[in-house]
Amino acid sequence: METTNGGIVFKVVPFPIHRGGRDCYSIVGCWSGGRWAPSRDLQQIHVFKRGHKTVSGIWDVLGVESSTSVSMDAILIAARKEGSATIDPGDIIIFGSESTYTEVDILEADLLKPTRCLAVELGPTKLHAIIEAKDGRCERLVVFHSRVDTITPIANHIVYWRGKPFNIKLRANWLISDFEHLEMYFIETQVSVIRLLKILSPTRDFVLNVGQEMSGVPLRSGKGRKRPRSVYENFEPLMSTLAGSLKVRLHPAKPSQITFGLQPTKPLELLMEVFSAAESKQPSRIREVLAEYVTSLDEILEDVRKIAATAKKYGKFKITAGVRETLIEKHTEDVILSAIADLSETTTEVEGLLYAHDSHRYWFRLLTEDSHDWTIKYQESDQALIIGLVPRKFRAKIKIKISISSKDPPRRVDSLVRNGDLIEILPLSKEA
Repeated sequence: METTNGGIVFKVVPFPIHRGGRDCYSIVGCWSGGRWAPSRDLQQIHVFKRGHKTVSGIWDVLGVESSTSVSMDAILIAARKEGSATIDPGDIIIFGSESTYTEVDILEADLLKPTRCLAVELGPTKLHAIIEAKDGRCERLVVFHSRVDTITPIANHIVYWRGKPFNIKLRANWLISDFEHLEMYFIETQVSVIRLLKILSPTRDFVLNVGQEMSGVPLRSGKGRKRPRSVYENFEPLMSTLAGSLKVRLHPAKPSQITFGLQPTKPLELLMEVFSAAESKQPSRIREVLAEYVTSLDEILEDVRKIAATAKKYGKFKITAGVRETLIEKHTEDVILSAIADLSETTTEVEGLLYAHDSHRYWFRLLTEDSHDWTIKYQESDQALIIGLVPRKFRAKIKIKISISSKDPPRRVDSLVRNGDLIEILPLSKEA
């Protein structure tokens, strides 16, 4: 698998010579993957604002100039594509598409008082990364990776700098949070097996469905639509019971290798948040909690409704997580139904730069001029119409879910990320 490369921008200044009739800029920074030779091969870089995981702009690298300083990496000569954001100091850039980054604080490192950023390789798979240093101390590790790269979820790792191994210690929960388990407590002294199954089955569906969407794999209905094995590996919940009680504990998956950017604990944490909002009779809050992480709100809310429906038929029960506690009662299902009913389907048109396409998962990404980053799912039968030059201008009619109360599509973790389903490909507007 090809290694992902990226970098951290230090400075951006206008380049005195235009290339191809375009305004060019010199970009100074620290780039992973070692030193770069001067070249005029066209490459693309995706720009990320620090702390955000959505693309804010796409630039073309038109050349690479050698630095006059021994301590400085090569200088990139680049021009931005129309409608893309500027590159600013501190931005993260990724070379190529369908890759991203993860950053984590470094607690300890045996590198000898580094005075600047260092391009390193992480772990046995030699993932490319950059160590940010300040005042002789290693402060932060920025790892560049694809959306399928994995790593062992531990704190102590080895990095290689100029071929030599060094030990670093990262924050213990940088890949998996401290969340331990979700506990279901039944008030009765006896619980029927069918009741337990009707709670646990949709709970498992909820965890796996949320995990699948967090993995970037759309939920698909119908025969032959199998869930990817990686979803089971990262999210299949575990169960334990407490001796002498009617308490069932659901634990997050404990994978030996975890895919970057995924949190096995997140689905169970979200389930607690959803039922807490339902107990407070806040259907809008239920949607907000889920919309930060998933797009198929109606399907996933149906999993929640099935869990809540058991309280109406068999009686109430408690869910606890640490010191937090919420009660699933007869009215809980009605609140969930209100959350489902408040979602309305409508259509809209979007136009922008189609900058990424996943032909295996049937979605593409579209960056509009107002910096909205759309993830658009399509049917397998439309694949031949989507395949083509990337990036390119693209216009489409799509189906979206909106909240009746806000008239706005649900959004994911970054406030500028939106989601929809392809209805029709449209000709470009005259302005494009």
